[in-house]
Formats: sequence, C-alpha cells, structure tokens
Amino acid sequence: MPLGEGISDYCWIDDEHIVYTAALEEEKLYREKGGLVSGFYRLNVKSGEVEKLFSLPLNVGEIKFNEGRYVFAAVVNKNRPDIEKMPAAEAEKALELQKKRAGLSSF
Repeated sequence: MPLGEGISDYCWIDDEHIVYTAALEEEKLYREKGGLVSGFYRLNVKSGEVEKLFSLPLNVGEIKFNEGRYVFAAVVNKNRPDIEKMPAAEAEKALELQKKRAGLSSF
C-alpha cells in the first residue's frame, strides 16, 4: 500500500511506527467530489507495512499522539451541511451544489 497523497501531518507513536493522515483510495475519491475525510494510517518504518487505522469526516491538519490517545486539529465550517450523515442520493446533490458554490467568485 502506498503512503498516499495529501499527507497533512504525522507523528511517531513508538520507535517503529509513524501515524499519518492522508487521502488514499476511497478518501481521495470522496475528496474529489467535495467531501471531507481524513484517513489515519500507521507505517512500520522497519518493514514498510502500512495499515489503515480509521477515518474521520474532517480535513485534519495536525496530529499528535499523547498517552495512548490521538489528538488532532481540524478546521470546521459550521455552515456546511452534514453531508456525511445524509442518504447517498441527497449527499450527491449537496456535494454537487457545494462544488458549484466553491467555483463562484465574489466581487
């Protein structure tokens, strides 16, 4: 498994492992449609093995590991509809509308 695109941050969790956020496979496709998602992956620096840990419906910018817990920072837009909880057809329409709005410019 490749490391991924859009690696936003990483942190060491022990002497052999790095945890990082990236857009791989389904995350990348979802982001291309305008969705918010960050995948969390663990890389074994000795073997090169990458394991997906979990994903969150946020664009995570910073990650830390402290006392067995992940701590992260993400920007949240309170005006954005909660697309991730909508039925698929409704979410597709909302994502399309969001993409159109993002393309608009104001003067």
